[in-house]
Amino acid sequence: MSIIVEGMDNTGKSTLCRALAERFYLPIINRQGRPDPVTLMQQINSFVLLDPPAIFDRHPLISERVYSEVLGRNDIFRKTLTWDFYLMRLWLDNPLIIYCRPPLDTILKFKCPQMAGVEANAKELVAEYDQLMEVLKERHRFAVIRYDYTVIQSLEPIFTSVYCYLNERGEL
Repeated sequence: MSIIVEGMDNTGKSTLCRALAERFYLPIINRQGRPDPVTLMQQINSFVLLDPPAIFDRHPLISERVYSEVLGRNDIFRKTLTWDFYLMRLWLDNPLIIYCRPPLDTILKFKCPQMAGVEANAKELVAEYDQLMEVLKERHRFAVIRYDYTVIQSLEPIFTSVYCYLNERGEL
């Protein structure tokens, strides 16, 4: 069981992860950069059905799907046809996905250097994230909540959602 915090850079993910970790005493699994395909699959295998719960500052199953699609990178999921398999395994874990999605103009004000192709394709990346979150929520029935730090000044609504999620699963 896990809480997955997803979204583009500059959307408040890391700040939200730290606040959740502090509030609920959960570890953060932070994945920086893009691993080679073998390491990526090892990470995904170790992250699925994780016990005890943890907070993911991005999950490779989601973020790699988005970035590979838009940036035209070597998409391991398309080559091996395993995305649906791992998605089902992730679904069995019943994660709560918090999609950090402030307005596009806020996202585009990058504060630090981005990996190659991100700034030039930022609008497409956001659109791909929007579409994938909708698919995960509507078609696959994942629990997805949207967080916009420019609108929600207090984290209390997010804390309440996470509390309810953990409580329903007997993790509190």
